[in-house]
Amino acid sequence: IVESIEMSGPRSFCPALKHAIDQSQTSGQHLLFIITSGLPEDLIMNFEHLVESSWHDVLVIIIGVGDGPWNGMSRLTRCTSEKKFSNASYLLFDMYSEEVDFLRNIVMTAKDLNENLVVDRLKMESSGHEKDE
Repeated sequence: IVESIEMSGPRSFCPALKHAIDQSQTSGQHLLFIITSGLPEDLIMNFEHLVESSWHDVLVIIIGVGDGPWNGMSRLTRCTSEKKFSNASYLLFDMYSEEVDFLRNIVMTAKDLNENLVVDRLKMESSGHEKDE
């Protein structure tokens, strides 16, 4: 759990992703919420960190607030062959008229990401591979 946060530019998810990866090494699966007012400055570097986080059982929910920019967020969170499993999703807070709908969607998104992780683990077990340490 992060005790404090300092808001400043340029926007990057990398420090939070690195911290979540480190936490997952000692505590196992990790759920990271990132609240952002737009896309990170370096999409490629942030995508690489999201890919790495998928190999460490880190689930990532990115919550967009404000007016962005948001074009490109789907490219950032998409599942590719580089990822171990689809571990990231994003939600735009302003798309919900009721807070309860937004909260319900967060819970459902976390559930979906966790199911992706479980399916990946089952595939690994059925193929005879153990989780990489």
